[in-house]
Amino acid sequence: MRPDRVTIGAESEQAIAIMKDIYSALYLIETPFVITSLETAEMIKYAANAFLATKITFINEIANLCEVTNADVHHVSRAMGLDGRIGKKFLHPGQVTGALAFLKIPGPLREWHMREDTRLSFWILSSR
Repeated sequence: MRPDRVTIGAESEQAIAIMKDIYSALYLIETPFVITSLETAEMIKYAANAFLATKITFINEIANLCEVTNADVHHVSRAMGLDGRIGKKFLHPGQVTGALAFLKIPGPLREWHMREDTRLSFWILSSR
């Protein structure tokens, strides 16, 4: 297991210490730890997974457009992935491995978006 980060959401120093102990092997190999509130940790999970789902969906839409325009989607995605701001991970057309797990993620984000007390305009969650 080599995660990019370990996110720990906790309300007490004791809980943080226990979680750090559980994941100590990852700490030893310098995996970044993000220590935050429970609410922020939950949002990190949903936001990261929704972004990955968006990236997969986007390259599949580009693949459809490439098919119509006779462009090579593999060249397009490779060139896009060379941009450090975009990166090559999760930028492969037809990639559904794990994508189905992401489908449930926008639901909680959409629920927060629709709540009266948030009053947010989150257009990407409104579109379907």
